[in-house]
Amino acid sequence: MFLEMIHYLISFFIVGLLIYLIIKTHIYFSRNNVPITNETIKEQFLNR
Repeated sequence: MFLEMIHYLISFFIVGLLIYLIIKTHIYFSRNNVPITNETIKEQFLNR
């Protein structure tokens, strides 16, 4: 039971993090009106 709780919390955290990143990149690209390609995503992650 305890391990299931930990597993649930970890998966919930990972899903939340993914949604947060997707929303952040979506806002970034819609603000700059840049077409999304692998190159622009790579630049975005490397420039942080």
